[in-house]
Amino acid sequence: MPAPGKEELEQTIIRMIGNTNDPEKLMRAVKQRYPGLKKKDIIRAAFGAIIMIADRDIERALLLQNFALKERGSDD
Repeated sequence: MPAPGKEELEQTIIRMIGNTNDPEKLMRAVKQRYPGLKKKDIIRAAFGAIIMIADRDIERALLLQNFALKERGSDD
């Protein structure tokens, strides 16, 4: 499967964050869907997703913020 575009990855992360609020589970789910992606690309997309939805869905934006900050500081 080719690497997703920026918007596709952001949309996928937004959809998936609704299914889990556990950062580790979300990272595994995204990597399972897009096996070739690097962790930094997923985190970068999560920050982009925060910006995209912050004004209309603050709860998901906060979950994404928690995910991005937690995963950014953890080892791969």
